[in-house]
Amino acid sequence: MTTTDCLCDSGDGGMYGADEYYATAHSTAYTLNSSGADHQLGQNYDAAHEIYYISRIFMKFDTSVIPDSDTITQVNMKLVATHNYSDTDFDVVIKKADWSAYDPASEANKDSIYDLILSASSDTNIWRNTSGISINTQYTSGNLDAARINKLGYTYYGLISSRDISSSTPVMDVGEAVRIASQENATTGYRPILTITHIPVGGHPVAVSPFFNI
Repeated sequence: MTTTDCLCDSGDGGMYGADEYYATAHSTAYTLNSSGADHQLGQNYDAAHEIYYISRIFMKFDTSVIPDSDTITQVNMKLVATHNYSDTDFDVVIKKADWSAYDPASEANKDSIYDLILSASSDTNIWRNTSGISINTQYTSGNLDAARINKLGYTYYGLISSRDISSSTPVMDVGEAVRIASQENATTGYRPILTITHIPVGGHPVAVSPFFNI
């Protein structure tokens, strides 16, 4: 049994919708951010300018390093929050958002990726809830869907707030967002990682009895 850390690719990024109407901000991407040390995730309402902001993150991991003949038994995502603005807490939900048809992300296709992150199925576990989160600390998600890992290329994901999913309108000037370190972060240990446990052909985990010495 082997455990491999698959690195996030430079094609990751963030995007947000912005509008005076929540429904419009929720359904329409306004700005694409494809570079930077971190990206924002969540929602807020800027009362001074009467604007709703809704932020989502897209990422991809090079999973071609996993031999095609191996059996994948476990997948976990490791992320670091660099800032925490979550006065209202939420789940950071991992979406099975395969945006490969829109890769690379651009101004022309940003809205398609933004919508896909919302509409795609949620993975089998979230990353974590923002309650009690410490910044600059790596946390590991629960086990994710191993069946969708692409051993011949990239595996694509989206990150979204649970309150964004449920269309819960943010309260005036009450933060409900975090910033997640990107692949470009100067601190290597902050960068997103997809940790995959896999078994070679003919291999299998060995259970050793405490009553039997080898």
